[in-house]
Amino acid sequence: MASPDLIVQNASTPLSASAGSTFQVSYQLKNQGTGSAGTSYTKFYLSLDTTLSSDDLYLFGYDDFFSSIGAGSSISRTAPVKTNIATAPGTYYLLFQADGAGSVAESNENNNVVAKAITITTALRPDLVVSYISAATKIAAGATLSFNYQINNQGNEFAGSSTADFYLSNDNIYSSDDVFLGSNNIASINAGGNSGSKSYSAIINSSTAAGNYYLLIKADSGAVVAESNETNNITAKPITITKPDLIIENASAPTSAVAGSTIQLSYQIKNQGDATAADNYTRFYLSNDATYSSDDISLGSDYVAQLSASGIRSESYSATIGANVNAGNYYLLYRADINNYVLESNESNNVFAREISISIPQPDLIVENALAPISAVAGSNIQLDYQIKNQGNATAGSSNTNFYLSNDSTYSSDDLFLGYDSVISLGVGSFSSQSFSVTTDSNTIAGDYYLLFQADASGLVTESNEINNFSASAISITAI
Repeated sequence: MASPDLIVQNASTPLSASAGSTFQVSYQLKNQGTGSAGTSYTKFYLSLDTTLSSDDLYLFGYDDFFSSIGAGSSISRTAPVKTNIATAPGTYYLLFQADGAGSVAESNENNNVVAKAITITTALRPDLVVSYISAATKIAAGATLSFNYQINNQGNEFAGSSTADFYLSNDNIYSSDDVFLGSNNIASINAGGNSGSKSYSAIINSSTAAGNYYLLIKADSGAVVAESNETNNITAKPITITKPDLIIENASAPTSAVAGSTIQLSYQIKNQGDATAADNYTRFYLSNDATYSSDDISLGSDYVAQLSASGIRSESYSATIGANVNAGNYYLLYRADINNYVLESNESNNVFAREISISIPQPDLIVENALAPISAVAGSNIQLDYQIKNQGNATAGSSNTNFYLSNDSTYSSDDLFLGYDSVISLGVGSFSSQSFSVTTDSNTIAGDYYLLFQADASGLVTESNEINNFSASAISITAI
């Protein structure tokens, strides 16, 4: 009975191939039997020896199909095969197995395999690395960080297109909590080639705390390129994030003031941080303590222009104390950057406090320009001229001026009362010119005396100073 018999002859393979690569093989499939051979497949295996066994590596997906071969006929083929990329480098045999599926009933089933020696070398793979990063070493929070970098393919195979991601990290190792800054698309790169210089600009979040960080660039961030080394994709560059820090220094103010009055304030604002501070405002408060709270009394705001790192600017401001402020001891607070326009490295050192005593507005009556004769006869009339001035900061109601003859320039209860003069109400800073005639006692002993003028003698006016109401003028009295 006629039977086919399929054999492989004239098999040829490359002397070597890299793991994972596709290469061409050629051979002839011959039917040396006496009958026609129907449909069959040639299968390929990678083996450590020349004999096909169950542990040989079947090169799946590369079976070579034949529809039929007549008796005595042969068919020449060139076919692609691909080795597994995980194949260890070494010396192997490529096995050609005719009728690999066993679909043809042959006269000899033991002559289907032919072996060809082949050396498998290390797999050809790309390897993407970040070769350099060029960026500023310091950048202010909220500013734009611009940088350049390059991706190199230091592998031995073409790398398809990929993505590079950028992060801000507390260390030089990528972790999922690093801050994503953006990404760039990277075109394909030939083995040994590079991307050329690439650039990117990222905004550093204004809320980022000042301190030391790392700019991380991660090549092939999407892991779309199968690389020979997947652990060298990240390169880190140290970077310092800076912030301004505004403080108040050398603040000057009066130690006392009257409610309703205007006081002059001076101070210096210093940026002791490492970044420029934007325009901002200093606000002034009257407070019951040295700590700012929302119920402190605002006295107004002072504009402060942009201030560079380590810069100092001297400022002054006129602040009005509210007329309804109660008398007492307070603190003047100088509070830098009241609107938080400047994001600072330290937001807790913006307030400076100075003590101040506030009094309520009161009048203060004094005697000025007192004129009297330098001598007089006992029992005679004396013409007195003087001015009553209100040097306080509130209107003084009507008052009386008393006159005394005294042995000294200081009033005492045994001084001789000579009479009183009425004085009209006086506004702040105003005065009244007065004239009054007094008569000395005819029994007055001759000698040197003082005429005392006492403003607000009846105490009708509540004054800020009750001990400056007297003025004394020397006079000599002679006997009749």
